[in-house]
Amino acid sequence: VIILSARKDEDDRVKGFELGADDYMIKPVRRMETLARLQALDRRAAPDVDAGQFIEYPPYTIEMNERRILLDGAPVDLRNKEYELAVLLFRNAGRLLSRSYILENVWSTRGDLNTRTVDTHISRLRNKLGIGPARGWKLSAVYHHGYRLEKISEQLA
Repeated sequence: VIILSARKDEDDRVKGFELGADDYMIKPVRRMETLARLQALDRRAAPDVDAGQFIEYPPYTIEMNERRILLDGAPVDLRNKEYELAVLLFRNAGRLLSRSYILENVWSTRGDLNTRTVDTHISRLRNKLGIGPARGWKLSAVYHHGYRLEKISEQLA
């Protein structure tokens, strides 16, 4: 979230950050600076991962070069979009992802489409990856907003 505002006071900026903003820009904004700030936020939100890396989310392992996910060391049979959705969810664990954000980032389509494809793929992922308290993860639907994948603390699992 970047706040673009004509308000220049420090109190206004601090309030913006307290409300959850990642950046605060005072109008008038400059095009190149705005683009650079957006790119910096994008890098922090989804850092690039070397294609040869393994990413661990126990008991899940994502093998980026093989484009597959292992569950307790065994490969899970996922279709291409299921894999991309799982990677997006794991890389954003703890964050609420809107259906429109998911549509734009996994299906490269407009986020305002009225479709149940995200919900269907989420359901398939829950089943195929066995996401649930027994494995230490929770994939929740947030009504009218989207989905959140969360690591369950070991005390609760």
